Amino acid sequence: MQLLILPEMYEGRSGLGPWNRLAADVPGRENLWTVFLARQTRQPWGQARILVPSLQGDKHAAAVPGVFGGRIAANLNTAESGSNYLLIHNARFLTTLSSEVFDTIAGSVNADVITIQAAEELSAFYETARLTDKGYLAGVSRPYYDGIEPRIEAAGQPHHILVHRRLLAQQPLLAEISDIDTWLQNANQAGAKCLHFSAAGAVRDLDSEKGLLSLLSDEAFGEFEAPVRHDLHESVRAAGTVLWGQDVHVDQDVILTGPVILCDGVKLHSGAIVKNSVIGPGVEIASDQVVRNRVIWRQQDCELENGLLTESSSLFKTADSAQSFRQWSILSYARFLKRIGDILFSLVVLILSTPIFLIVAALIKLTSPGPIFYPARRQGQHGVEFDCLKFRTMIVQADALQDRLRVVNQVDGPQFKIEDDPRITGIGKFLRDTCIDEIPQFINVLLGQMSVVGPRPSPDRENRTCPAWRDARLSVRPGITGLWQISRTRKIGMDFQEWVYYDMEYVRNLNLWMDVRICVRTVLHLLHQFLKQFG
Repeated sequence: MQLLILPEMYEGRSGLGPWNRLAADVPGRENLWTVFLARQTRQPWGQARILVPSLQGDKHAAAVPGVFGGRIAANLNTAESGSNYLLIHNARFLTTLSSEVFDTIAGSVNADVITIQAAEELSAFYETARLTDKGYLAGVSRPYYDGIEPRIEAAGQPHHILVHRRLLAQQPLLAEISDIDTWLQNANQAGAKCLHFSAAGAVRDLDSEKGLLSLLSDEAFGEFEAPVRHDLHESVRAAGTVLWGQDVHVDQDVILTGPVILCDGVKLHSGAIVKNSVIGPGVEIASDQVVRNRVIWRQQDCELENGLLTESSSLFKTADSAQSFRQWSILSYARFLKRIGDILFSLVVLILSTPIFLIVAALIKLTSPGPIFYPARRQGQHGVEFDCLKFRTMIVQADALQDRLRVVNQVDGPQFKIEDDPRITGIGKFLRDTCIDEIPQFINVLLGQMSVVGPRPSPDRENRTCPAWRDARLSVRPGITGLWQISRTRKIGMDFQEWVYYDMEYVRNLNLWMDVRICVRTVLHLLHQFLKQFG
């Protein structure tokens, strides 16, 4: 499948937008497109061909490598690379769609033209609220796999278009491209069979300030070899990746903190500071002016404000400011009294259970090869990982077998559980049924990694799939027991929803009496489970 890049046209006027102009203005432009597109599609397209519609004398048309003057070259109409389709990429957007998406759609339908739109709501684990007619919450829709769905009609600006080579052979006029909307209308009028799809993926609009700034933060930006300027005054300080256009003038005492793009003819006067920004062609930054997290494309953008030209962008916030952990005062029950109770309670349990430790350790060593304890990697308060200790109840290498057994998983969501798990040892089943296997977790409580009562301790791979409520449940230490453990109904298809609900309910209403009630119900449950083992 060959790749063509079609810059978007604005309101019927010929001309390139900010991102597309960068391909013509910035040194290293020969790989500017291919690096990002190869990362986007996870496929090495080689030298991408940029299809620029006729710009009537615009000097950038000749400057962009691979320009076809607004016409798809005849040699591209023949079947090459084992594919019948050309992939036209709308250069206004970068999506996270992989090359497999294009191959899947092209291989499953027969059409002359296929438009493809990236849609985040089709992504695995993306949560969408479902409301009733009266606006009440009915539930949460949450797919577990990336999806592809047909659309009734094309989106306002398709992100990608697959064009069958036979259409270009049968309709030579369609080799001429002025803009996407006009071309799609002409294809419809020519009787072309057009199908439209949405596929799971995020999208960056590179004609927006936010989209361009997100591109600067991409690690791929660091792959460009920025030219070194040897003619700068010794007082100029530059750090990070700085891409220079032609005839860029830099006065003394200028500070540049990359990633920064300076287009042709930019002038930075004495004392100016530019950080994480794009400065458009011919723009002048006045003395002592600060530009941070901005795209200043026209001189008018610079004249709207004086002094600090900055816009708060979440893309450049520190990790701490982006978190939403719930906080409590230092002398509150949640931070002070609860911790004291955890220490005292865990000390008592560990002292009283010393004989149990010795007996269980001997039984595990006698009945199966391997260590006595199993350290499960879990996330604790604020996401800090730790080894959650349990008596080993499974055979060695049990984790490696989990993916092969996932097809018979009996709980929904990212958790894993099956009845009569073949990985469990003989003594392991008794330890699990009586919850004796969890006694070593009181060592984690004593170390401050866990609490006696709290949300279920989960691994990073499970918490990553729960972005909407992850920070809330990680606001407190995970617990040996918790509200979900004593309240779950174990109904089919309800376990994950109940896990979310009860963990959130616990963090929202955390108090002493809730912890006492959970502990009492847990003790009664453990007694019932232990007695049940003996008939």
